Amino acid sequence: MVASGARPALAQDDCETTAGARRCLAARLDSAESELRAVLAEARGRAGHPALLDSAQAAWRLYVDRDCRAAAAIYSGGSLAPVVAQGCRLDHVRMRLRFLRQDYLSDEPAPGRRTGDST
Repeated sequence: MVASGARPALAQDDCETTAGARRCLAARLDSAESELRAVLAEARGRAGHPALLDSAQAAWRLYVDRDCRAAAAIYSGGSLAPVVAQGCRLDHVRMRLRFLRQDYLSDEPAPGRRTGDST
């Protein structure tokens, strides 16, 4: 039985083939992207200059796109290339979520970041 509001987990066997891994990663990436949109909306509300956050987010998207293309290029033409690209994107989104929560939504600033120290 699945708890209210929880999504059923994908069966492990469904994620073990290349095609299954693509489906699993796509589902996880969709979920993470949805969470990122919600966290960004909240962070914009707390940002001193939301336009700067939006600009940083756009630059981050370009970086992720290029980084994941480069990672997948190692497998160019192979069936693993899309799996590597999706996994790369998922890793980046998870890291971005952590940084946004830490920098914008936490009451404690990250060490070395957003400390108010102008030097």
